[in-house]
Amino acid sequence: MNKVSSEEKERLRRLNDACLYDVGYHHVNDICDETDRLLEEYEDLEVPDSMNHWFIEYNNKFEKKERHRNILKKALDYTKRTAILFSVVVIAGAVVTLMVKDFRVQFFDYAYEIMQKENNQNEDIYSELEVMSDYYYPRFLPEDFTLIKIKVQNDIKNLLFRNPEGEEILFSQTKMNTKLKYDIDTENITQVEINQNIGYLLVQDNMSIINWSEKDTSFTIQGNIEKSVLIDIAKSIKQGK
Repeated sequence: MNKVSSEEKERLRRLNDACLYDVGYHHVNDICDETDRLLEEYEDLEVPDSMNHWFIEYNNKFEKKERHRNILKKALDYTKRTAILFSVVVIAGAVVTLMVKDFRVQFFDYAYEIMQKENNQNEDIYSELEVMSDYYYPRFLPEDFTLIKIKVQNDIKNLLFRNPEGEEILFSQTKMNTKLKYDIDTENITQVEINQNIGYLLVQDNMSIINWSEKDTSFTIQGNIEKSVLIDIAKSIKQGK
């Protein structure tokens, strides 16, 4: 058997390349011709109305799910962003309207504690939990509002309620133990009475927020609903479900 020379190897390689190129060229042309034929065949094909309806319903469900997810994310982000602002306006309102020093200190402690716990949050866990006996829970809710999530962050418990229209109410409760006091003037809050306890109402960007304390527990409830309804919910809150 004769040894193949380098020149022969190079000739065979080029011949093989040319053969493969020719096969590929014709194959690609066949694919293009078939694609053009299919485009012409189905150019005027009508889509059944049932398929249109299915796609529209599927798209609506997907968009609704995304809206709910974005609303929940915005609600949590809004709570974190407003923690510092709310602590400032609430503390200032306490200085202007309260005369009892001990209560003022207790109320300021709550605002600072919320701010610190939101900023130092190391755990963000959501789960479908039942409301336990040590939770405070509203006895009154507007029609169609139901409990969606419970979020526990250290000593802070957040309960999220939602109706089918996507409106949400966020209720937070926490123990007070930090000892700090601030003195800042403001006119952005209104004093309200919650079950013989002094509370503060803040309305901002169609969002109503109420803060008050009872014994050693402080509460915050917020939502994009009428402030009178939010006050009624606050007054109905009792321990346990």
